[in-house]
Amino acid sequence: FGGAAWGAGNTIVYSEWPAGGLPTLYRVSADGGNPERVSDDDGTARFAPHASWGGGDVFYTTILPTGTTSISRLSLASGRMEILGPGLTPQVDGHDHLAYVSSGGSLVMQGFDPGSGKLVGSPRRLAENVATGDFSGAFSVSATGSLVYRHAPNRGGELVLVNRSGTVDRRVDAPGGTMGILHPRFSPDGTRIAYVKDELASQRGGVWVYSLTQGTDLRVSGDGQAADPAWAPDGRRIGYSFVPTGKQVPARLFVAHADGTGATQVMAAPSDLWQMAFVPGSDDIVFRSGNDLFRASLGGDAVPVPLTNTPAMEQHPAPSPNGRWLAYTSDMSGQNEVYISPYPGMGSRVIVSVGGGEFPVWSPRGDELYYESNDALVAARVRVDAGRLSVVGRTTLFHTNRYAEAANRNYDVSPDGKLFVMVRAVETRAVWRVNALPAAARGQGN
Repeated sequence: FGGAAWGAGNTIVYSEWPAGGLPTLYRVSADGGNPERVSDDDGTARFAPHASWGGGDVFYTTILPTGTTSISRLSLASGRMEILGPGLTPQVDGHDHLAYVSSGGSLVMQGFDPGSGKLVGSPRRLAENVATGDFSGAFSVSATGSLVYRHAPNRGGELVLVNRSGTVDRRVDAPGGTMGILHPRFSPDGTRIAYVKDELASQRGGVWVYSLTQGTDLRVSGDGQAADPAWAPDGRRIGYSFVPTGKQVPARLFVAHADGTGATQVMAAPSDLWQMAFVPGSDDIVFRSGNDLFRASLGGDAVPVPLTNTPAMEQHPAPSPNGRWLAYTSDMSGQNEVYISPYPGMGSRVIVSVGGGEFPVWSPRGDELYYESNDALVAARVRVDAGRLSVVGRTTLFHTNRYAEAANRNYDVSPDGKLFVMVRAVETRAVWRVNALPAAARGQGN
């Protein structure tokens, strides 16, 4: 669900993800009835709608197939949709001015002409360091000229190393992007951290490698957005997902050299490809596509082989250090829980979590499986007897509500098992400014 707005004529416009598609806009009567899709299936994502004070126009954010983020307008009377310019989260005040987050990351306001449906004049800067996330800005404007927003001076967040009791051991100086740091992963020797730097302004977030010993920061992914870095056991390669921004761009998996000398595409598919991981002791990789898990061999033709095929959503595959077990998340019980199955046979499954769990990762020795459950990091002790795996205990290590969450695993364990790398959430505060908008926007000018 990508937001909703109450427009004119008792109409609600909302954004929703259709099955296998990108977020798009629908309209429905507030009295009920069948929703009507108002945008084409053209590879453009549309979300965060905001109605004008009169309700005749709905403004929203688009992500084009090229990856460009823009502010757009829908006329409820004519059904016409048009892009107004680059930016995020457009909101209109009571006097035909549009506030939005610019491509440079500033909160700005610009005149809007309802007759022509165009922006007029030059944007005026209202605030800096407005918190952003999930392609939206955390702010709101009123018809009387007030502004409230969430201030985030360190919008990129930061990486920290945390011990098993939850105490921060030290801060990692890897520089974040304007939107943040995501998906940190320790190298097999523990001297480097691969992570995603998500850039709001350029929409070119990629996979980077930070050296803990040298303090250097190196981009290893190619042009375009990337996610889910995964180290190969040899420490010389990193796999990652290429994030498609429209149907013209297929989902792809890449393997890059960790020294930044190039990347090779290993798989492409019309549907999504996520959460790639290397299986120790083999040429296999595992990954998620749609609602299921797959494996493929990098030593052959990389043809995907299904590992799961159920009505449930199964994701976050985590191979054990010896390559004989696969931990993953499934919602087959009605909520996300962590399971372990033998790999690659995927025979009987053992439930690991209690009362919900996701984002599993193995300890280096394979005797523990970590996962997140109810805002806490849990360590489950596992034992294998005569080829049968069992869970022999669970310990809550520390609470994770101070750390940033993401759609995929946002932490990792060090090779010696003593530290976790986490993304410390951005510190923010709410700011309320009376009469913050330009005088003309408050009806005091021409």
